[in-house]
Amino acid sequence: MKYLYGPVTSRRLGSSLGVDILPLKTCSFSCVYCQLGKTPRTTLERREYIPVEPVLSEIRQYIEGPGPRPDYITFSGSGEPTLHLRLGELIDGVKKLADTKVAVLTNSSMLTLPEVRQALLPADLVVPSLDAATQPVFERVNRPAPGLRINAIIEGLIAFRKEFAGELRLEILLVDSINDTQAELEAIRAAALRIAPDSIDLNTVARPPAEGSAAPLTPERLAEAVGFLGHGAAAVAPSTAAHHGVPGEAAEKILDLLRRRPCSFAEICSSLGIETAQAAMALSALSRKGFVEKLDDQQDGFYGAR
Repeated sequence: MKYLYGPVTSRRLGSSLGVDILPLKTCSFSCVYCQLGKTPRTTLERREYIPVEPVLSEIRQYIEGPGPRPDYITFSGSGEPTLHLRLGELIDGVKKLADTKVAVLTNSSMLTLPEVRQALLPADLVVPSLDAATQPVFERVNRPAPGLRINAIIEGLIAFRKEFAGELRLEILLVDSINDTQAELEAIRAAALRIAPDSIDLNTVARPPAEGSAAPLTPERLAEAVGFLGHGAAAVAPSTAAHHGVPGEAAEKILDLLRRRPCSFAEICSSLGIETAQAAMALSALSRKGFVEKLDDQQDGFYGAR
């Protein structure tokens, strides 16, 4: 599959079949914590980066095949999905092909545009990010494309909440000593109260980040932040549950997954339903051939595609 990956076991979505509709790192942000590395050139250009028809064809092929049924078909992948000019058509197309719920993960940057908000309305779940609520911190943690203003993005989120009938789950990722100060958390809480999401997922750095200085919060500090944000907020814990997928060609599946995002050994086994011995053999072969590299020195460390 060229545009699909998974299903993977997601910390937020259960079993999720990912749909990637952008070239790698086509994004309006270059977040310090991004697991895919730095964005070479941020962009606000909306266009049809990937043709709609072959994407829907792959989704149809998967749905009609023997693969496990995911909880969600999720638009996320290698960049900011709302930059795709025909995202609304893709969501509508999926809804016609399957009764599986549709989710969209977005950095919120394009929700200032009425046409983007309109395109997302058929989705069942939208997970927008809000890592900062003041412009200086926004620029430090998300490193946005020139011209983006956090106040306008917050207003876009408020407008979308009023228009959207589905589930809105706000995601906040905290980086130690950048956006976890008391003043910034107060600003984020005030913005979240105005947005009124159904829930808030609070997260911190878990995978190797774009910047080595982007450090995670301690569990204790993360718990404090959850308590401060109050009702509806919860810390997101990594999932270890494996689904009963068909392993197939383990090396091919692992490489496809790692091309999308770095994963720990446990996540590889869990997400793809592969036995540990089989995964270890596949990773060893991929490493010898230069397709995969280990990104840290931990026993259950993270792997990434070269």
